[in-house]
Amino acid sequence: MQSHSIPFCNDYLLKYASKPVTALLEEVGLLSNDEFPTPEQLNELTTRYYDHWQGPLFKGQSQFSTDEQRYYETIISEDGVVPTREQSWHDLFNALIWLQFPKTKSLLNELHISDINAHGVNPRTARRNRITHFDECGVVLAVETSDRFVLDKLVPSKEIPEQKFEPANKNNRSAHMTVMRLRHF
Repeated sequence: MQSHSIPFCNDYLLKYASKPVTALLEEVGLLSNDEFPTPEQLNELTTRYYDHWQGPLFKGQSQFSTDEQRYYETIISEDGVVPTREQSWHDLFNALIWLQFPKTKSLLNELHISDINAHGVNPRTARRNRITHFDECGVVLAVETSDRFVLDKLVPSKEIPEQKFEPANKNNRSAHMTVMRLRHF
């Protein structure tokens, strides 16, 4: 099913959406909406959760001039706005990730712009492809343990290089893990 076919309706979401999705929408006060959240409503969330929001604003794609030719990342960097397709689940989740991790998303944008400035928009560099892949479906594991067995069971070493598992505090022997998922489908 295409995301534009999924209605934004409380009853439908409670019946068919996963618990993490409904919990996040509930947490930010959007689950009770009868209609798909607008970019303006997403901007209101920035003021609800931040005293001094330093991230970009969300601007409906329909608000851009039809002759706008700049690349998505360039618009964010130059104008401080995220082009946001109305009625798009992908762009809604992107906005919610911006709200939760504005510094990370800003850094990812800066990395894109650095490559665009050095190499142009097309073809995309391998680094920009990796940045996009992380942005679209990356997972950050924050693990506090020096126990090699625990680390190997979490993610086999053949999948992630050894240096990724260096404990933040080598004296801390507790096995604590926090998983943060940066994904906006």
